[in-house]
This record gives sequence, C-alpha cells and structure tokens, in this order.
Amino acid sequence: MVLRKSVIVLGVAISFVVMPSARAAKVRVWKGTISIPTYLLGPEDPNPPFPLVNSHNIYPYTALDDLTDRREMVTYQAIYLENEYLKATILPQMDGRVYSLYDKVAKREVFYRNNVIKYGMVGLRGAWISGGIEFNFPNGHTTDTVSPVDSRFQENPDGSATVIVGDMDQVSNMHWEVALTLRTGVARLEQHVTLFNSTPLEKLYWWWANAAVPATEDMQFIYPMRLVNPHSHTEIWTFPVWNGVDYSWYKNVRHPTSLFGVDVHRSFFGAYYHKADNGVIHVADYHEVPGKKTWTWGVAGDGLIWTHLLTDNDGPYNEIQSGHFETQLSQEFLPPQRVESWTEYWYPVQGLGGGFVEGTPQMAINVVYPSASGGRSSMVELAVSPAEAIRNAKIEVRLGRNALKDFGPVSFEPLVTKKFAIPVQDIEAAKKQLDVTIRDASGKTLLHWFAGDPIDGNPNQSVKPGVRERNRKPDSELSVEELFLRGVNEEKEERPLEASRIYEEVLKRDSGYIPVLLKLAEEQYLAADFTSAENLIARARERDAKNPRVEYLAGVVYKGAGKFGLARDAFWQSLRFGGAQAPALIELGEIAMAQKEYAKGAELLRQALRYDPDNGVALSDLAAALRLAGNLKEAIETAATAVKEMPILPYALAEQWQVAKATGNSAAAQSAEEVFRNAAGFRSQGYLEAGAWYRSLGDLAASDAVLEAAVKSLEAPEVSPLIYYYLAANAWNEGNAQRAAADAAEATRANVEAVFPNRPEDAVVLREVLAHHPSDAHAQYFLGNFLFAHSHYAEAADLWKRAASEGFHYSVLYRNLGVYAWKVQNDPTTAAEYYAKAIKESPGDFRLYVSLDEIYTQLGKTGEREKLFAGAPEKVLDHDTVRARRLLLNVEERRYDQALDALKGHNFKPWEGGQIIHQLFVLANLEKGREAFAGGNYKSAEASFRAALEYPAHLGVGKPEHPQDEEALYWLGRALDAQDEKAAAREAWQQAVDEMHAAENEPEGGVTGSARFYAALALERLGHADEATRMLDALVSEPPNGHRSAYSYYIAGLVEDHRRQNGKAAAYFRRALELDPELWQARVELQRRARSE
Repeated sequence: MVLRKSVIVLGVAISFVVMPSARAAKVRVWKGTISIPTYLLGPEDPNPPFPLVNSHNIYPYTALDDLTDRREMVTYQAIYLENEYLKATILPQMDGRVYSLYDKVAKREVFYRNNVIKYGMVGLRGAWISGGIEFNFPNGHTTDTVSPVDSRFQENPDGSATVIVGDMDQVSNMHWEVALTLRTGVARLEQHVTLFNSTPLEKLYWWWANAAVPATEDMQFIYPMRLVNPHSHTEIWTFPVWNGVDYSWYKNVRHPTSLFGVDVHRSFFGAYYHKADNGVIHVADYHEVPGKKTWTWGVAGDGLIWTHLLTDNDGPYNEIQSGHFETQLSQEFLPPQRVESWTEYWYPVQGLGGGFVEGTPQMAINVVYPSASGGRSSMVELAVSPAEAIRNAKIEVRLGRNALKDFGPVSFEPLVTKKFAIPVQDIEAAKKQLDVTIRDASGKTLLHWFAGDPIDGNPNQSVKPGVRERNRKPDSELSVEELFLRGVNEEKEERPLEASRIYEEVLKRDSGYIPVLLKLAEEQYLAADFTSAENLIARARERDAKNPRVEYLAGVVYKGAGKFGLARDAFWQSLRFGGAQAPALIELGEIAMAQKEYAKGAELLRQALRYDPDNGVALSDLAAALRLAGNLKEAIETAATAVKEMPILPYALAEQWQVAKATGNSAAAQSAEEVFRNAAGFRSQGYLEAGAWYRSLGDLAASDAVLEAAVKSLEAPEVSPLIYYYLAANAWNEGNAQRAAADAAEATRANVEAVFPNRPEDAVVLREVLAHHPSDAHAQYFLGNFLFAHSHYAEAADLWKRAASEGFHYSVLYRNLGVYAWKVQNDPTTAAEYYAKAIKESPGDFRLYVSLDEIYTQLGKTGEREKLFAGAPEKVLDHDTVRARRLLLNVEERRYDQALDALKGHNFKPWEGGQIIHQLFVLANLEKGREAFAGGNYKSAEASFRAALEYPAHLGVGKPEHPQDEEALYWLGRALDAQDEKAAAREAWQQAVDEMHAAENEPEGGVTGSARFYAALALERLGHADEATRMLDALVSEPPNGHRSAYSYYIAGLVEDHRRQNGKAAAYFRRALELDPELWQARVELQRRARSE
C-alpha cells in the first residue's frame, strides 16, 4: 500500500511516499499466457467480402459476424512488460492491443480494463472488443483488431525493454509496427509508431491509437481545444460548451458523440477523475500527431445498452484517441515507399486537483486558483505530476515579465505529485499572466505554460464555429478537374466503386485527362490486367511524354508484366523528369536483381537509401543483393540494419534468416528461422509475403526455402494452397516440371476455405498454373475470386463456371455466381438458383439464407420464402439476421404474433448504430395495432401502439434521448381518440410534435422523414393544418440537387397516400423499391394498398 502525506511549507509541498527501491532492476519482458472469460465467435464467413456486396473494404479478410452467447475461459498468448512502476499486458492475438497498463504504485488500472472478451459488431469485419489501447491502421477498428498480428520482444542495452507488434495489412499490403517500451525509473509507456507503404503505389491510410478509459460521473475529458468537429462535414462547435452543454464532462453527453480538436497546437490530452483525483495523459508532438478525439456512447439508453453488449461487469467506457490526421472524416494517401514514424507517450497522473493545463513527456502540471478571491492576495497552487525522476530542477514562476517566485533545486520522483504554493496579489491578473517554466539541472526546459496563451495554443485560429450548408452540385455542373477531385474524395471516404464511376465520367469529357488515366491504370495494375494498364498509360503519354508520374507508373506496370527493359527505361525517364527518387531507384534495383545483376542492383539500392535511409524494403533488397553477390559480411550487417529499423517486417526477418543460412552457420540460421517463425511465420500469410517478395526479386531459391518452411512448420489445414501454387510456379521457372506438377497437385488437396488472393503477384502465379494445368478447378476458383474483387466480373464468372464444370461443387463458388447474377447481371432468377445450390452444399451457412430471402422477396416469391425457412436447420434459424428476415416475412403475411414471438428469448447483437431489429419490432406492433384499429378493437390497438414505444433490452437497441417515436405516438393518439379519451389523445399527438422539435436540435443526425410525416399528421389532429401542410409539401417536393433517394420516394409516397393521391403514392413506393429492393417499408405500404383495393 502506498502512503502519501504532503505539507505545504514556504511554497513547496514535501511528499512522503513509500517508493520502489532506488536501485531499480532492468525492465522485465517475457512471454506468457492470460486466461480471460470469452464469448466465443462462431465460424468466420466463408464467403469473400467483395467490394460489390460489402460496404467495408476488407477483402481479402473474412467477415467475423457470428457472435454467440457461449461464454468460456480462453487462454491467450500475452507479452508482459514491467518496470518498478508499471506493468503492461499486450495481446498479440488481439491486434497487439495493450490489454492492461497497471499502475503498481497507486494499485490501479491506468486505462479501462475489460475483464471479459465480449464481442460487439463494431469493427470493419464485424467483431470488436473494448478496453485498453487499440491500434488502427490503415483504417479505424481495423481488419485485424481482434485477430493475431506479428510480434516480438527485446531487452535493450540501456536496461529498457520493448514489445513490437504490427502486421502487413492484406488489403493494402502496407506495413505497420508499434514498439512499446518501458524504461528503468520511468513511469511512462512509450509508443513508437512506424507506418510503411512498402508498395510501389500510393495507398489510403490513417492512424489512430484508441485508448479506453472508465466512464464515470466524475470523469472529464482534459483536452486543450476551443473548437471541435463533431464528425461532420458541415459543423464546427465551440468546446467545451456548445448549445449550453459542457461536452468535456461525460455525465452531460446524452448522445453517442465524437469530437475532434480543430487546429490544436498543443501536444497533450487525457482524462481525469475528480473524485479519485487521478487520470491519464497522452503526449505527442502535435505537428506529427495532430488528431485529438473524444468518444463516448453517452448516458442515454442507446449508448448505455453497449455496456451490456461489450462487457459483463466492468461498466461503461469512453475513448481518448490520438491520430496522425485531424479527423476521421476521410483517409489520405501515403506515397509509395514512404516511411512515417513518431513517438507517443502515455502515463498516469494523480493529485493534480482537477486535471492538467500542460503536459510533456516528463510531467504534467495543473494550476489551481482559489475559488473566491475578491481581488485580494492569495495563494495559487501549482501541482506537478512527474513521469520520471528529475534531480535538481528549478521552477520559475513569473507574472507577465515580472519574476514572482522561484523554487529549487527540487527533485521529482515518478508518480509522486508535488505541490507549490505561489503567492499572488491579484488572482484575476494571475489567471491572465501567470507563467511557469520548469528546467532540469542543465537548464533545459522541460515544461513551459503561460496562462495568457489560447487554450489550444493557436493564436492564429481562423476557423469559425457554426453550421454551413454542404453545397453538393450535380456532376453535370462540375468542371473536369472538380469532377476528378470529387472522385478522389469518394476514394478517401471509402467509396471506391463510386470513385471509379466518376473517373469514367471524367474520361467521357476529356479522354486524355492524365490524373484519371493514372488512377484507372493503377486499378488495372492491381487487378493484374497489365495490358489494360499499359493502354491507359499510353493515352497519358500521348498528352504528356515527359510527365514523371506517368513514367513512374509505366515502370511499375511494365515491371509487373515482366517487361523489364521497358520498365527500366520508364523509371529512368521518371528520374530524369524530376520524379521521386527513392521509389524509382528501389524498383530499378529490384529489376537489376531479377536480371541477376546483383552488384548493379546493390548500387541502385544504396542510392535509394541515401534518399530514404529507414526504408525496410530497400534495406532488405540490398541485403539480398549483397548475399547473392557473395558479399556475406555486408549482407549480414545490412539485414541486421533492416531488422533494427523494422523488427517485424517479414522481408527483413526472412533475409536475416537466408543470409545466416548462406554463411553455413546452422545455429545462426536456425535461430533466425525461429525468430521469423515466432514473429511472422505463425500463419501462411507471413510465409507468402516473404515468398512472393523473393520471387519478385528473381531469388527463387530463397522463395522456395521460405515456402517449403511453411509446409514443414504449419499444420496441414493451415497451409494455404497458394503456398503450393507459388512453389509450382517457381519450379516451372527453374525448369523442374516434375516438382511443379507435384506442388500443383498438392495445392488441389489443400484447404480451400477463406483463400482470397489479392496481390497482383497472386494472379500472375495462378495464371501460370492455369497455363500448365487449364483444368485446375481450384486455381480457376481462386483466380475468379481475385478478379471479381478487382471488378473484372465477367472474367471471374467465366472462371467460376469452368471450375463448376470441372466438378468443383463448393458453396462459396455457387454463392459467388449468385452474386454475379444478382448484382452484376441484374438477374435475380438465376441468382436464386445459384444460392439454392450453395445452400445445398452448405446448409449451415446462415448468410446464404438471408441473401436468398432477399432475392425471393425481390422476385415476389412468398411461397419460396416460406419453404426456405421451413427447411432451414434450427441453428440457422437462431441467427439474428435470419430471425429478422423471418420476422419481416411474418409481418408482410400479417402473422404479427408469430413475428413478435421470433424476437423472444434471444439476445440480439446489432451493428453499431444498427436499428433494424427494433424497427422491425416497432413495425410488427404497429401493423398489429393498425389491423386491430381498422377492425374497431381500439383497446387492443392501444396496447400494440404502446408496445411499439418500448425498447426491450434483449433487442440490443437502447432508447435514445429523443427516440423519434412519432409514428407510434400518432397512432396511439388515434386509438385513444377513438375511445373518447380526448385529452390523452392530444397529449400523445403533442408528444409526437415535441419529439420532432427536440430531435431537430440533436447533434447526431436530425429528424427522419418518417418522423416529420407523422409529426405533421399529429399537427393536423391538433388543429394546426397550415403548419402540417407546409411540412408535408416539403416532404414531397424535389430536393435542391434533384437527387432523390429511395427513402425520400417512400416518404413522398406516404404524403400522397395521406392526401388520397393513390396513383402518385403507388408510383412513389414502386420507385423506392426500384432504387432499393430491400426498402421493406415501401413494400409494406404497397401490400397494404393491394389489400385495400
């Protein structure tokens, strides 16, 4: 137990603390395990998440959308990092997340520790967990957030220790690493971030470190912000107070809310607990890490429900996030071969009396003024919470230009807060002019704070708070450049298919517009369609024959196609015309290696490293070139440098292994192989990354060695068939047809589940396999997956059909053909046939039933829908999405009690922001009530309408602050009015109107069209016909930009139906369904009209 006692004497607080031994041992780091109660995940989705059918860009990863209520104790790998003050627990199987950072002195968790793994549908792939620090690159709640990543740990010569976690993102093939370090005598967790675009093309990315902290009534976000962006393209708020709400206090925030600091020029933020008088601070240079985000679910029911969905007994949490960009509204492009790195710090603080006004890596301070001064002289308290030991420091306190008080020499110990009393004559003057500087014994400034500075440290803040219109002109009104930039923005906001559509439109206006030609050429390169890419490059060259970007991309495309001479010429042209040096030189070095000109390759790579000395690919390439040239001594040194720069980069680790093997030192080679296997070789992906890289260098022997090691090291079901296909392709290139045939045959016996090729090199290998074995159904299927993911739909479908004709009967193949028929050919009848075949092959895949029910609904085949569910296994019927589809069917068939029964006794797990289950619950009750109302059973109708206002906890959707229950309130008023309960009826209608007006002022989303419509009907009932008419006219009028969504057509249909304009109403509902066949609200209205006719 830590004992603290402090006495203020002559302006300095003397603290007595029982501390760890001054003769601290070196930091400990070790690998172990941790057992955590876990709600198990069901099987991952075996179906590839093609961009055409999945709004999240996650291909080639699988979706993790099968959450269960099965709770078991699960043992996870853990890496522990501990010094005398802090103990960190890192989970490599969960994104390398810092699961726990424990303050050993205060005996408390620094962050929110979730003592159960309870998945919620929040991540890009679905499953996500709360707690600790989550690392997000190149996207938020990213693809590996609950998946294994590469990891290793090391003891450092200075006594510190480091754990490195990271991965090669399979979507972009970019690499990230986080090195977590504890140092002797320092109560601070260092987080060194490295982001690396190891590819030849620019790629979209962002970086956010997401730390969870307990959400309690006394919790306050301590952020140096005066303006914030509430995750909006149109709004800027003041902070902490906006519209009378202080958003720095968790207890005040009623809605799920994200806030991003705007133009903040301070390098700290954190959270503080006023009752406990402790908190946590984050420090990073704002030039490198400008992003400062607060997040809370809020204290209303729709936020608090997530406490139940994500934990058992650990309560709600908030998030404090640091980012490489200011907001999460869009991603940005990381140039090819770019390395970005910086260091962030996290440490606990305590005893500061209400937060902190400044923080540095060494310490945080707070300045506390007396609550009432009346202008009289008094004492201001300066509290200092250090993260490290500082000897003989000096504190200088000034009032403007005048010296006020000096303290020192004074020594600080980690986690021992010291307080200093500063006498001031005028408190109000002190609040404006107090100036604090803390220096170490050498005179170096450790911290400086001036009360007169803007809270965000930005004297040139020019952004104005308020709401502005987002004027989105139609495409037809934009210039070519403006339209192109709109396409770029669509890319950045993760709508790649829409971006491609816009780019094609640009070329219709200007067929030689170079920026678009390059964008489309990159798409074709990534699809391994090198011929199409070359044609686009040729069109760009016609307009500008000396454009370095055009020449560089030409080199990339030619190199991918194996046309090394043309590639080499293009890269040199790019350099001569002023293009980026390092990327082109790296490519030239690799071409030289592929042509066995190792000395030349080494010299080119050395030149590249002069421009980009931290580049892990260039270093790994160079080490391989030196090894192949026979210069083993320098190769060993270079490989070691590569690993030092990027300790878990698969290429660097593989080359350290191969060069050790080349020396003939079997012990060193075995050790290096073990390092590779432990860090990156625990799954096929790590071996494929290294094997494909060696193949691209023409080092087929090293590629073979790595891939063969995968076969030996991994369990047979874990060996990807791509490993064997790469080995086969290598063997053909080496002239060993017999070995190639054997490897290709082995590939056909390997596990086909979740094999989704994504590298252009994968497609090259698969095409080579099919050139030798054209009837290889597995290779056809895999190549089809690759092509469909890259929008080559017809070619993919042809390959899948050939695979089926070869006797490859696999549910995923038939599902893929169903997607092609449904989403590309707009042929739901054929799609239904394929999906039925898929279900026959895999009757337990619940996702197939959901899609087939959607198709049957689109076709109007109610009988087939009934048969589909009648023949489904019980386990399938138990899944959330299947229950929702059955509920909808039962409502449409007016079996309301059956529909509601389907919701009972089941805990639903909706997506973040998902409302569908509750909407269907409301729909069933409303339709049941309206049927009773039409039959004159008003009491029964009232009961159903009141039920529609409820938010049963097991549905997983909580009641928001302003729930927009206008439809249920309107009908409740009608039922009460029919029972002659006039006052109660008017009260219900007035509540509907009040709810709409309250929701208009909500920061998140505003009022739905349905809410406005039923509020207008309520106004009519209350006698406000003119106001109601204005609202209804607005709902039916064309939007200013002329673009009407399916939902707005549905709302217009409601208005016209209310006005007895039956033809217009039906037309609107049908148009809504044409635009969105799954807009069930419009279909329900059409069915209602059909029954009444």
